[in-house]
Amino acid sequence: EHARDDAARTAEIERVTASMSFVTRGFARSVMQNRMQPAAEIALTRGTDALAVRADAEDRPALQPDGRLRQTPNSEVSDRLLPDGRIERTWNRGGDEGHGVVVWEVSPDGTLLFVRATAHNPHYEGAMRYTTTYRRAGDETAH
Repeated sequence: EHARDDAARTAEIERVTASMSFVTRGFARSVMQNRMQPAAEIALTRGTDALAVRADAEDRPALQPDGRLRQTPNSEVSDRLLPDGRIERTWNRGGDEGHGVVVWEVSPDGTLLFVRATAHNPHYEGAMRYTTTYRRAGDETAH
């Protein structure tokens, strides 16, 4: 899953930056590749009243699916639990830095976590969509 997800994410970056000037395209692609690096691990824990998701990176705040708007160092975020059990995070970096939605979904058998992201940015050629797949630790590969 890891190689497939990385290739698809790279293809999306190339697609949404294709119409940029050759002067800025390489820089934009580099920035996007750095920002969109997936967490090496994601921990899911179920409390008495909520599902918590924590990534290994400090710049990715833990999900708090209570629907409240929070300010993080990089953006405003809001997390909520959807009726079907998925968790949705909306984010907004402000100005021309973009906004988007990330949805976390566990497979029915509980072995996979799909993190599906959609990002909008006025500099992109359309919306950028990509998925990162995580496998439960102990099942072949963790990511």
